[in-house]
Amino acid sequence: MFKKLLMTLCFSFLLSIAFTFNAYAGEKSAATSKLGLELDESQNKVLEDVFSEDELTSLTSKGFTLDAIELFVSSGESKEDILKREIVSNSTKYYITTTKFNTYDPEFLGMDSKDSLPVTSVREVSYGEFWQSLKEDNESVTTFKPSDYTTTSYKTMTVSVSKKKTGVYTVTNTVAWKKGALITNEDIIGIGINSNTSPIRGTEYGTQKWYANTQGTLLGTINYSSNGSKWNRNGDYGLSANLVNGGVGCVRCIRHTISMKYDIAPNVSNVKLIDAYGHYAHQEKKINIAPSFTISKGVLGISVSQEDHFTIHKPQPHAQIPK
Repeated sequence: MFKKLLMTLCFSFLLSIAFTFNAYAGEKSAATSKLGLELDESQNKVLEDVFSEDELTSLTSKGFTLDAIELFVSSGESKEDILKREIVSNSTKYYITTTKFNTYDPEFLGMDSKDSLPVTSVREVSYGEFWQSLKEDNESVTTFKPSDYTTTSYKTMTVSVSKKKTGVYTVTNTVAWKKGALITNEDIIGIGINSNTSPIRGTEYGTQKWYANTQGTLLGTINYSSNGSKWNRNGDYGLSANLVNGGVGCVRCIRHTISMKYDIAPNVSNVKLIDAYGHYAHQEKKINIAPSFTISKGVLGISVSQEDHFTIHKPQPHAQIPK
């Protein structure tokens, strides 16, 4: 159903992403990836059942990614309300994260002692470098040395803000792992907003999807409704998402995509700007702890006793639209 749509959008960006397309050969189409138009099996089923090709084209031409559209649908928003959305602003960051462990024995990775806590560095890279590095990583043969056990992960984070109706806006955040996580415990995803707007309680909603790391086949989905226990509303809203474990014998065999959204409204007159700051922190220890954190605008604060066990991804994406 969406073949014509994908071909049209890919063609319009073909010249500008020629280098990246070569870098991403053997994966999905680079243009398709950049626009958020990789329809996995769940998106295909959800979106095909709701929208016509022309309707989906209208939404994507405004700047909506398929992850955001699917999030709106799965949260129960009507087709008519989604199609009325406007003034979209997106911001995406690309991260390459390198983690070095003091031991290569998986029984000790990320335990509580300071000697076994990993050292992690997060580097923001360009779109082209991200896909080129991921391609080279996937093609390389990994060898582990007791003196130098390192892993490299690849993630994108996309934050957006859109106008839902007069006086109401929606902020969304999607973090997509492009290679499986070694440690799978409770991570933090959130969205900061400016002080001129406030969350609308009861509109928060999130999802976690996990895929086979190599084939990309969707394996399952978890939905986080507004009445769930994983939400943190101490300030701007955030979600603790326990990354699904692939089971016994699974070492980085699955990858995750975590998404969340909530509505906001101005709390002062004459608001000039609407902001959304994306936040994500990955837990680096094997024994899980329940995160204690707050979010305020562009700052994700984790409790002092826990901050050494999380890697906050910076710089954060920032989307902004005028009122």
